[in-house]
Amino acid sequence: MTTVLNYQEVDHRRIHFGFVLGLNTSDYDIKMTQDTANTIYADVPKLRPGFHVGIVSNLRLNDYMDFRFLPGMSFNTRFIHYIDTRDGKKIDDSPQPVPFYPIEFPFVLKFKSDRINNYRPYLLTDITLRYDMGGTKKFVEDEERPRYVRFKPFDYYFSVGFGVDYYFEFFKFSTEIKMAFGQRDVFNHEAHPSHSQVTDPIGQIKSNMVFLSFHFE
Repeated sequence: MTTVLNYQEVDHRRIHFGFVLGLNTSDYDIKMTQDTANTIYADVPKLRPGFHVGIVSNLRLNDYMDFRFLPGMSFNTRFIHYIDTRDGKKIDDSPQPVPFYPIEFPFVLKFKSDRINNYRPYLLTDITLRYDMGGTKKFVEDEERPRYVRFKPFDYYFSVGFGVDYYFEFFKFSTEIKMAFGQRDVFNHEAHPSHSQVTDPIGQIKSNMVFLSFHFE
């Protein structure tokens, strides 16, 4: 029985568009200075899910490679505990939320295999610029939910991932997993006026993310 090849024209268009929806999670890679005795430091105890949306602009370079631009926005919140290194205990009863709402500008190279009937695996790599709109640029003095650390809004990420294109009669649907690694130290090293013991031992903080995305093109 011959398989009917769906939506073949999309692979031959010079430019085509679509949109993306997905889930994500994010974490901080926190590096402490050498002297961490008798101090308090920040830690992310648990990863929490978020979501993202974006627009797909695809430029066909050849039969096996596309250049893609996917501007969008992510929505997530990281939760930080402050831990006393002298006894390993948390000094706060509940984790402190750090909103993370970056505007994103990914520039993607997509490397495609040969099409197999109505699906096509691919690999990708990208450079993504992110500007965080989450309001983490201020200390929070709220007694119940204080925030003793601040973060720089701009970062850029290198990403790698893989996915599969599925061809339907009138559109192409793709599932994709991507890991993104922040390259800048996003920690604002200015110490909290009354809690410098929290900020002083932190050497750098980098941001990492994992994405599960669904593309419609």
